[in-house]
Amino acid sequence: MSLDKATAESAVKEFLTEFKGLEQIKIRVLHDRADFVQAYGSAADEAIEAWQGMKAAFMPNRREIHVATESHYSTGDLKTSLAHEGIGHAGINTCTREEKRALLDAVIGSKDTDSTLGRAYWPEIQERYPDASIDLQAEEVYCLAVERSWRRRDLNKTAYEHAWQNSVMGDKEPLQAWGLAQVGQHIAQGLRENTRQIQIIPAADDELFRAGDGQDVAQSRKAMEGVTTTLQAKPLPGGLNAVVKDADPHAGKPYTGKVIEVTQHHALQQIGANKFVVHELGKAGPLQLEKGKSATIGYPGMQAQSVALSRPSGKELAKGPER
Repeated sequence: MSLDKATAESAVKEFLTEFKGLEQIKIRVLHDRADFVQAYGSAADEAIEAWQGMKAAFMPNRREIHVATESHYSTGDLKTSLAHEGIGHAGINTCTREEKRALLDAVIGSKDTDSTLGRAYWPEIQERYPDASIDLQAEEVYCLAVERSWRRRDLNKTAYEHAWQNSVMGDKEPLQAWGLAQVGQHIAQGLRENTRQIQIIPAADDELFRAGDGQDVAQSRKAMEGVTTTLQAKPLPGGLNAVVKDADPHAGKPYTGKVIEVTQHHALQQIGANKFVVHELGKAGPLQLEKGKSATIGYPGMQAQSVALSRPSGKELAKGPER
């Protein structure tokens, strides 16, 4: 018999208690049609059909993990799905773009080697996901390594550093299964300690990288810092000093107020007499903001959002990295 919703939600809570860093990801338990409506809106019926046989999926743009109770028959299996999606797909996005690219390339380089990765991991993933891109297959190989090692808590810092420096960031030796497992253990430990943050937020849920990750995002941030520095340099009308903070994607409700400035990847919004927030637009979803006009900016998972967020439809609902 598959899990009931209460049991599944309890298992999710236990998992998050251990991996506190995954609280930056919203986890949805899909049990009945109401859950699908909440997650997918008017596309709920298509989503239900698309989810037949699926266990879980990570939606990187929305920063959500969805798990289906119908496909899980024990809490242990459900937690393994959470590890696959959370430490695996979400965890790899706590790397920088350059680190993730290097890790995927190292995994791809192991595909045709006479090693455990080449002989066992790659054939299993290619059978599971025959139509996936080589990059997605490589990410799934990493997630498979996470599935098989996450419970062990056997992080060896010396072994991790050796694998990371010699097989991932360098090419002195091919990546081995033990080395990939140590990378997973390193990421898992960071999520336990809540020291790792999502750094890669693709523009769509079926993408592994975001166009613009890297230098142009940093340049956009730098340009916005110039704006906020100027804003804070002198008192506002009425004598108040401007207080500027980064927007919190997990705040209870959307931000409403006048848009002061927009750069390529950021927006500055006034939400009070002297209160301002800086939004990273890739986290908030597709928006059309106009400088000088009021806007309501919400993030995935917020209640009562008045800004439409990106939402795939039909069969594309199931295109996110899945287990």
